[in-house]
Amino acid sequence: MKIVFLIPSLASGGAERQLATLARELARRGEKATVVVFRSGGALEAPLRHAGIEILSPDKRGRLDVIGFIARLAGLLRAVRPDVLYAFLPTANLAALSMRPFLRHTRIVWGVRASEVDHGSYGLLSRLVYGIERLLAGLPDLVLVNSHRGRYRPP
Repeated sequence: MKIVFLIPSLASGGAERQLATLARELARRGEKATVVVFRSGGALEAPLRHAGIEILSPDKRGRLDVIGFIARLAGLLRAVRPDVLYAFLPTANLAALSMRPFLRHTRIVWGVRASEVDHGSYGLLSRLVYGIERLLAGLPDLVLVNSHRGRYRPP
């Protein structure tokens, strides 16, 4: 089974470390795991590459690079042909869902890694992304949470 993880970056945050741990363990067990990052260059990339995990990037060029990014991501993922596309964090979750028309036989999995988010401390765009994610949460094939508290995120 080919599993592709999708995440905005491989900086050293909590979700990124969870993804790295899972990808390394899958590779250790002989599974094919690939990580796709919006932008390359994060601190966790080198250890993952050292563990034999392929890291790919459609090189998102900024906030306004939406259509081009989606097209590059679709082309990259069609070439990889994953059985499962497992996204981490809201923007990656939405990007993964946008791949459904291009990856008809791929299962889309969302990873929800936050609970009790103070949306007031984020900008308008982030609040919009969280709201859209909440509205579309019934569309992926599976939504995984990393805590009981994360199962319920109030509006």
